[in-house]
Amino acid sequence: MTVINVRKPTPFLLFLGVAWLLFHFFDVVVTLVAIESGTAYEANKLMAPLVHNCPVAAIIIKMLMAYSVLKIIEFIEHKTLFSPLPILLVADMGMLAVCLHNMRVVLPGW
Repeated sequence: MTVINVRKPTPFLLFLGVAWLLFHFFDVVVTLVAIESGTAYEANKLMAPLVHNCPVAAIIIKMLMAYSVLKIIEFIEHKTLFSPLPILLVADMGMLAVCLHNMRVVLPGW
């Protein structure tokens, strides 16, 4: 059974995808800054050794994980009858909350 593309991707989906990647990049960079300044620590036990020993690898892995989610979203968009827009919108709002929290840690009083 062949599944065909059932609709064209929306520009809003592209916007949400770019926002998803930017939020993840911002998250990892602010986390690294907060750890360096001593105001925070990496709570993720799997990422903690990377963050402390090889920050560049931590950034690359974080971005690859975010990108893999976008590839799943793309699959849902092109190969199913379901729209991934609500999923990505909620995920973006969650990452926005994480970024705002990180800013409050790095800039207390913000």
